[in-house]
Amino acid sequence: MSLTKKIIKEPIRIFADLYYFFNTGFKKPVSFFCNFILPYQYLRIKIDSFLTKLYQNRFMNLEKDLLKKKQLQKMYYEGLIKIENFYNFEDKELLIKLIDQRNQKELEKIIEKTKEKVLKKMIYYLSFLRGENLDSDSLYFSFLCHSTGDALENDKFHSDVFSHSPKAFIYVHNVDLDGRPFLYLISSHKDYKARNNLEKITNKSIYYGTSKFGYKSSRIEENINYQKDYLKKYHKFTGIVKAGSAIFADTSGFHAKGPGSKPRYTFQVATKRKNLINKILSIIWLKKFISLY
Repeated sequence: MSLTKKIIKEPIRIFADLYYFFNTGFKKPVSFFCNFILPYQYLRIKIDSFLTKLYQNRFMNLEKDLLKKKQLQKMYYEGLIKIENFYNFEDKELLIKLIDQRNQKELEKIIEKTKEKVLKKMIYYLSFLRGENLDSDSLYFSFLCHSTGDALENDKFHSDVFSHSPKAFIYVHNVDLDGRPFLYLISSHKDYKARNNLEKITNKSIYYGTSKFGYKSSRIEENINYQKDYLKKYHKFTGIVKAGSAIFADTSGFHAKGPGSKPRYTFQVATKRKNLINKILSIIWLKKFISLY
């Protein structure tokens, strides 16, 4: 885009950035002002981290079940948790066949059946990681196959969004090192300084049109030197799991699809991104929320 067009569009872009400031679905600023002058993403990360910390600490204090409290503490510090025997699918071979065929009609039936069994547990763990009270309407459910033919961008370590944003995966089958395991840099979700620095790098490269990854999420490989430093900082979790296991992860932390020649089949649950103001209301109503789950 020419300089003249950018100048003409700048007021509209500033308005859009300010209008969507609290909207966590609005990933990146689009104006020059919010990319280079106003510390836009820094402020959003600070507000989100402050509210999420308040929510999660209150959540842990209110939870009386010792096992659940231990699980919450693990998620708080590490950004993810693996829970074995979470839910086992009945006919795994048929399910994999339906996923390969993309038979949405039959898969929807299995999704509804699975939701009946796991919904309350999903809401409980995902709400904690998100720092916000969720409900069934806040979740997306789908079956996915991660194969060697997927786009390579998700093979790179990346952060989905500036705010705490969890996902859950229930594994249809056993996954080993050759099965494209889920990878996660433990505790990277809490490295706000490093995440903000990478946001600056990514956002500026997107604004100038030089980003390798277009308008996608922030990727460590956007900057070679940054990548080297970051990968040294954290232990890497590798998702080698048994069928029926679940992984809950805060995808604001850095994660990727691992290498391998075998496909990985999962039941994925993602959360709708809302407004940061909802987090304030969630803290107020948290005691009542926990009593339901």
